[in-house]
Amino acid sequence: MSGAAGVAGASGAAGASAVAGVGGAAGAAGAGGVGRIARIVEPLDDGRFLSVFLLVGARGAVLVDTGLAATPERTIGPALAARGLGWEDLTAVVVTHADVDHAGGLGAVRRLAPQATTICGARDRALIESAELLLERRYREFRADHAIDQSRDFVAWVRANADDGTIDAVFDGDATLTVDDGTVTLARPAGAAPRDDRPPADPARGGPPRDAGAWRVSLLAVPGHTAGHLALHDAASGTAIAADAVLGAAAPGADGAPAFAPTYRFLPAYRDTIARLRGLGAERLLCSHLEPLDGAAAGAYLDESAAFATALERALLSSLADGREATLAQLIALAAPAVATWPPDANHTLAQPLLGHVEELCARGRIRRRPGLPARYALA
Repeated sequence: MSGAAGVAGASGAAGASAVAGVGGAAGAAGAGGVGRIARIVEPLDDGRFLSVFLLVGARGAVLVDTGLAATPERTIGPALAARGLGWEDLTAVVVTHADVDHAGGLGAVRRLAPQATTICGARDRALIESAELLLERRYREFRADHAIDQSRDFVAWVRANADDGTIDAVFDGDATLTVDDGTVTLARPAGAAPRDDRPPADPARGGPPRDAGAWRVSLLAVPGHTAGHLALHDAASGTAIAADAVLGAAAPGADGAPAFAPTYRFLPAYRDTIARLRGLGAERLLCSHLEPLDGAAAGAYLDESAAFATALERALLSSLADGREATLAQLIALAAPAVATWPPDANHTLAQPLLGHVEELCARGRIRRRPGLPARYALA
């Protein structure tokens, strides 16, 4: 499939003259003034932008997402220097999820900051560590059953913008991260196994936090866009770093107009994530491809995200009315007019959310898959 966004909605390549925007309107004071949350912005070739985030504590800093392969040296390094910091000051790196514009710079960050603990959700680890698995299991997952694939240009772009790196600490659930030393403490009952039955890798480097006054933030499991998506929440400043955990009714283009579909993939989890983020009551919501959302705007964006999922389910069921059967590609064509605010040539980006709805409705017994390939669906 063509288009810079691809099926999964990954961003276009970064501009050669990318600049970093640190702090400013996006800055947020941490607990008791201990730290600060900064937003580092990199322009993309398609006119949109990518944000990664920096939590700056009294004795260390945490990087949230690594951008594309060139982002660390092109944009993050200068942003650190602008704050009087160096790569050696990073205590941890949180990769929020498995997309090349969030994990593509991991290899470079590992070389530049080998002392920093790298962290991600357990269910995204394999895809974060390997661009080939990311292509196979995420961006090109529709080939076998649905005869839908990415364009050669998109596949080449992913490979060119991925610098594979390794993850130190994984978990499946919530945790507390101490910014000054990168310590991660799992938020689960003592003795309880992680939900994926794999022990976390180095989940509490260095043991319990030593400084009772240290800046700690919550790491939250917020799946839906991907299976292992993470968010961060600083309760003291009322700030939630959601990355791509919620996606509204469309991804905005350079001019702010809708560019392509919200590319969530796992529907029940996505709905739970929307509700969870709403329950935080955060005063500021930081997303990777939006300006910061404050106050009522944050709540409105969560409402918009939930409303789109409801509308797409309605459009899907309507597409199968009157005994119709349809492939995923046909469902995209049938459902798009009811929900799309983006250009028609981006309708293919509905593949991920639509498949999520199809799977959920099959599990509920509302629709059924018919025999044969490509897969066809009908009302049950």
